[in-house]
Amino acid sequence: MSGQMEIHAHVKSENFKWFGRLIQQALDLKILRENMNWDKVIGLCDTDEPVIVMSYSVCESFPNQSLSGMSNNDGFYDLPYTKQWDICMKNLDSDVEITPESIGRYYI
Repeated sequence: MSGQMEIHAHVKSENFKWFGRLIQQALDLKILRENMNWDKVIGLCDTDEPVIVMSYSVCESFPNQSLSGMSNNDGFYDLPYTKQWDICMKNLDSDVEITPESIGRYYI
């Protein structure tokens, strides 16, 4: 999803099936490029995970210190990864949650 990885757009589990179908439809219509691991994202939509968080490895990937609200001296990156994840999950911006109702704000 164009431009959404950097701001950590996310999909909650109650919308996984819808999101998986949306991705498959975009692939079928050639809107999304093939061979970009979209099948793995669709596979995530069939899991028991609570949320899918978009992330991009070139900039601040999820979880990150900025999203944690911690300062440089707080030792965010010294925390166990699961603790980093938990802290950042609480700080996800609800304005970038992808739902059937909000999809019109996004470009695929």
